[in-house]
Amino acid sequence: MSANCSVWTAISSRLPTGRSTASYALRHSGLPAIVTLLRSVVRCDRLSALQTRLTIKRQVPHDGGATGISTRGGGRRHAVVTLFRVGRGINATSLHVEREGSGEPLLWITGFAISSEIFSPVIHTYATSYDCIRYDSRGAGRSPAPWRVTSIPELAGDAVRLLDALHIDSAHVYGLSMGGMVAQELAIRFPDRMRGLVLGGTTHGGPRAVLPSPRIAAALTSRNAPAAVRAELVGRALFTEAFRTEHPDLVRGYLGLLGRHRTSARGLVSHLTASTYHDTRARLARIAAPTLVLHGGEDQLTPLANAHLLAAAIPDATLGVVADAGHAYLLERPEESHRLFDSWLASRAPVVAGAPLSGLAARSEPLTRHLGLQVGMLRTARSLTSIRHRR
Repeated sequence: MSANCSVWTAISSRLPTGRSTASYALRHSGLPAIVTLLRSVVRCDRLSALQTRLTIKRQVPHDGGATGISTRGGGRRHAVVTLFRVGRGINATSLHVEREGSGEPLLWITGFAISSEIFSPVIHTYATSYDCIRYDSRGAGRSPAPWRVTSIPELAGDAVRLLDALHIDSAHVYGLSMGGMVAQELAIRFPDRMRGLVLGGTTHGGPRAVLPSPRIAAALTSRNAPAAVRAELVGRALFTEAFRTEHPDLVRGYLGLLGRHRTSARGLVSHLTASTYHDTRARLARIAAPTLVLHGGEDQLTPLANAHLLAAAIPDATLGVVADAGHAYLLERPEESHRLFDSWLASRAPVVAGAPLSGLAARSEPLTRHLGLQVGMLRTARSLTSIRHRR
């Protein structure tokens, strides 16, 4: 990591004096970042020349068929891997996208600095009924990180650019962990692109979010433990003790998925900064989409209280708790997770997109998205000030 000291120093200069980037994120972002595990698999990627226009590259589908979209009996689309160029100039990047299934579009947004490969064990269940689109966010997994540090609003803008490139007017959106933060911004800024919203294992962020226990935070920020021990600590944080005991092979396989496509140091810093300055608590009432707040009942990383806060603040929200499951509830109890999702969406059908922003909100959206990190810092500072005044 010595080669990246200058990057960490630069980002730390924006944080309060005397606090490391990792510890500040864990304490104040509301996102229990799996920093230690990811540090052990970090590598640096050299970016290729960036183009200012959107370009598309199609690769061979997973099923080994011809390049492009592959359909077999019933019109179901099999997995297709695609690279989409988003953004302009120095901030442009490519998004690694995979698409499979048929039905209404369902956009999957993954968590902190990990690839969408983590959805592989369960995606086929949803692809039988939905056109599933999953992608690696900029700076994570197989999507390189631009030099400029990103923000949650910018990541939401990437999701919209991806829908544009796929010629999809609106979609259901399923965001997990940090992906749930991106999904919140997507719903607030682009209500006309959002149908049903699922917020899984996430938080509104900011200093008023409910934090993980000191024991979990200390375990994840330990710098001296060997990589194997750190991975074990992350497994304890993601899965319940019962699941780890009964299914050790599955746990090892899932942890392998977390590190299969390594995130660059630049991407790690970018995601950490973006999540640190995410705070939507004061704007959750603007979410008009029908929302399912899904959470593991035994979540140690993002305590269940965060789900209650989201469900109480979003006007049309339903709370679903996956009993006896941890932060990775989607992997730990896939059948129950799918049942809760499917029954909720069926009960609300048909779900249509909302009305677009208008007036000042619409005119200011591009600017506040471009300045997403700076605006996020101001919101976080305002939340901190509010807490101090209440005391």
